Amino acid sequence: MAMAVPDELAGLRRGLGRNGLPIPAYRTLGAGFRSATAGAAVFRLPVSGQLAAPDGGLLPGALAVVADACCGSAVASAMPAGAAPLTAQLRVEFLRPVPPGRAWIEGRAEADAVDGDSGLGRGEIVDEAGQLLGVASLRLMTASHPGSRAAFARASAAQDTAVRAAAVPATPLLPAPAAQTAPAREPGASHASVPAAAPAAGDSVGHFLGVVSRLTVAGRSAWTLRPSPGTANSFGMVHGGVLGLLAHQVASDAQQSQIGPGEQLIPLDLVVNFYRGVPAAGRLITAAAQVAHRGRRFVVAEGTVTGPDGKPALRLSAGAQIRGPR
Repeated sequence: MAMAVPDELAGLRRGLGRNGLPIPAYRTLGAGFRSATAGAAVFRLPVSGQLAAPDGGLLPGALAVVADACCGSAVASAMPAGAAPLTAQLRVEFLRPVPPGRAWIEGRAEADAVDGDSGLGRGEIVDEAGQLLGVASLRLMTASHPGSRAAFARASAAQDTAVRAAAVPATPLLPAPAAQTAPAREPGASHASVPAAAPAAGDSVGHFLGVVSRLTVAGRSAWTLRPSPGTANSFGMVHGGVLGLLAHQVASDAQQSQIGPGEQLIPLDLVVNFYRGVPAAGRLITAAAQVAHRGRRFVVAEGTVTGPDGKPALRLSAGAQIRGPR
């Protein structure tokens, strides 16, 4: 079985997809590969304001971006040359938060099992001090249906045209929204809906994701978004890791609405099962989650992301430990 050719591996190291096209999401976040060989990859994500947690560290969901990149590339590079791999499932287990003051986090992954139709990759995510932040796994499947391959070809051509027509080589970072007074909350709501076309005040990750509105009430969270081309993979679809980030954010909103005074959420895991791609073209999509279980020390939220065609694009599940009094 022929693996990725040297030119493809060299392209990965330059932040290109296996089709040789740029990956806008990496440019937007300033991320990239440190190394890439057949069956292994190391990917680094800088700690930026777009993905910053309120305490100055990094949002837990950012680990999904790293996990998808390093595990996906490790598996894809071990697949037959010319294959059209699709992410089927992404799993991240969180071990500790990224503390304030860190400059970057890094994912180091290897392909565990690969054949002509699918592959499994596993990796570790560490910070610059070498602390283990989380472990991840990702399963890829190749597009076998002729319609899927045709869609890949069309997406590649469209993305190539967009890249060549761009005035600048890299997607610019989005400016943070200006501070504004938060609207009054409804009874039982942890976050009132946000005015159209604007993320929540000071919410840089919401700005990056293209959030239009957010509403969280009594264990349920509902977002509407318009993902920009700056969140795309090389096929013009929202990058799988960015969708993982979105999944964890909307699940955390639902979980947070069930937390009492003095209690704190500690992320445990995130599982995303992908059904179909989401265009990164500014079209309206939705993300929703609700708490499926709330125990004394454990809470689980489940939900979906729905594409502009109204069809579910992915299914998500996120678990968290509850610390503090109750």
